[in-house]
Amino acid sequence: MEAIRWEQYTPYFNDGDVCEFDVHVPEIKVNDRAEAAADEWDDDEYHTIYSVFIEGGYPRRWVRNEGSWGGRWEKYGDEIPRHDDYDAFSELTHAMEKGHFEELLYEKFGDHAQVTVYRDRIAVETYEHE
Repeated sequence: MEAIRWEQYTPYFNDGDVCEFDVHVPEIKVNDRAEAAADEWDDDEYHTIYSVFIEGGYPRRWVRNEGSWGGRWEKYGDEIPRHDDYDAFSELTHAMEKGHFEELLYEKFGDHAQVTVYRDRIAVETYEHE
């Protein structure tokens, strides 16, 4: 696993409900696949999101539609072998989904942030959203 990335922010609008800070499901960038598709990574932007969500025993990936916010989930067989990193990522994802780290992550990285954790550093950028 090369990096883990997530977004955390308070939405500006929530259809009349109270807007509350939320840490979103993390994505991973892996380096152990034989070869990535040419258009899959572009200047370290995440065009394919590898997720721990399982469908029929296979992990799924979210593939974004070109030029729009939409996309689709698709199965991805053996591209990423299940190994210790995957299991650790799964545990981290489930803990983040349950909100276990929200206060800590807010204090450490702030609001409206995209956080990328590499083995040797952490990068925090302003995250623009609706």
